Order: sequence, then structure tokens, then C-alpha cells
Amino acid sequence: MIQQPRQIEDDEFVQAFLNQIMRLDLQILNLEAGHNVVRDDLASSLRTLFCRGKGNDALRRLCNRFKKIQPKIKISKPITDREMLLFGFSGIPIEESEEGIEVQVPNDLSSTKCTLVKVENELLEINWEQVVEAYGNTFGSHLSRTIPALFDRVQMYGLGHVDFGSFMLRNLAVAISSCAHSLLGELIENYRPKSHNRYFNGIQISTATYYRRDGKEYLKANVRKENWKVAGKIMTVQTPEKEILEFSVSDGGYISLRIIK
Repeated sequence: MIQQPRQIEDDEFVQAFLNQIMRLDLQILNLEAGHNVVRDDLASSLRTLFCRGKGNDALRRLCNRFKKIQPKIKISKPITDREMLLFGFSGIPIEESEEGIEVQVPNDLSSTKCTLVKVENELLEINWEQVVEAYGNTFGSHLSRTIPALFDRVQMYGLGHVDFGSFMLRNLAVAISSCAHSLLGELIENYRPKSHNRYFNGIQISTATYYRRDGKEYLKANVRKENWKVAGKIMTVQTPEKEILEFSVSDGGYISLRIIK
């Protein structure tokens, strides 16, 4: 006779949750170290912690199980100007001192629209949960037979020295890690939380929009750098004519544009 599984105990749940966060923290560090293959592992962990579904939703379940108030964070404001928009992102976790909006994690953040991308003649609006599920279900937790339309478009855009997915997932992971460690500090005696730098390779982009109007390209971005005198890429976009526009900071802190045909 096969024995039926039992319900998980409170201490077991906390330990399993802690293990998930420790894996997430390691994945963040590995991505920062240049191991870009970790992106899909990061998506898989975020899927377990952040997205709804059987066996997932761990952050919300922790709050409900121990009657804790969901943490709040500040994120960048949504994009309002969408005329002739080709690509944009917002809803990025930011510092408390910055101008933005406050949201609960995960309830509000999961449904927050964070990416706008033009696919043919349609402007897709994608929320945080959909970004995680797209990467997690396609490559992270599974090996899908299909590729989301989102991927074919966002691969045209680079942020800093990484691809769109790595940039977005790492930003979310740092916020989820911070919220999780805060909650664990309330549940585990003498707990020592871990923190991550919000700057990724020395750069933080909280909002960006790429337009094409009257045959001209317009890129607007809210960019912070730990050191503006250190050279490095800010953002890379591909025009409808397949030209690559590479925006960088050159030595001395000057903004430069390189066009690759």
C-alpha cells in the first residue's frame, strides 16, 4: 500500500523557502560574474518564488502561512507616451529615495506592466509575471517546442553588457531576494540577511523608451552609473532597417553613439 504524502510543517516550509532564496542569491552572483547561461536558472527560481501555479507562489504562500504583510518596494513609473513606440520598459525596482510608485510584492508587482514591444502592428504589453513565465517555461524549467513572440523582438535590444532577459530577470531577482530576506528575518532568530547591489555591472536603467517618428530614432532612458567616468555600454537597439545603434559612455564620461550597419 502506497503511503499518502503528509502536509509540510512550518519549520520545513521555512527551511525550503530559505534554500530557494540561497539558490536565487547564487544565481544573481553568477550572472553578475558573467555566466550568462544562468539566466534561465534565474527564471526557473523566480517562477517558483514569484509566479502563481501549483508548487510555485512561494513568496505569497510564506506571507499567508505566517500571516505576514507583503513587503513593499518602489518601482519606476509606467510609460505614458506610446505614440510610435517600438520598445520600452519600466516598473523597475528602484531606491526609496528615487521618484516612483510603491507596490506590494508579489501581489501588485506581478501584474505590473514592465515591457512594451511592437510586434508587427501590435504593441504588446507584458507584465512581470509574464516575463518570468516566458523565460522560465521556455528554457528555465522546460524546453519548449515554441518560442514566444516577445523573444523575437527583445533580442534586438541589449542593456548594459547583457541581453534584455538577463537585465530584467536580474533586476526582479534582486528585489525578490531583498523582500524574502526581510521576511525571513522576522521568522528566524539571529538571521543575517544578504543584500545585492542594485547596479548591474555599474549601471542601472529604470526606464527606457525607443521611438521612431518622421524617420528619426529617439531613445530616452533614465540611467544611473556608479561612476560616469568608467566607459561601458548603456543600451543597444536595432532599427527597422537592421542597423545597430550602440549607446555608450566613453572614457571621461561622454555619451557616444556607434552605428553598426
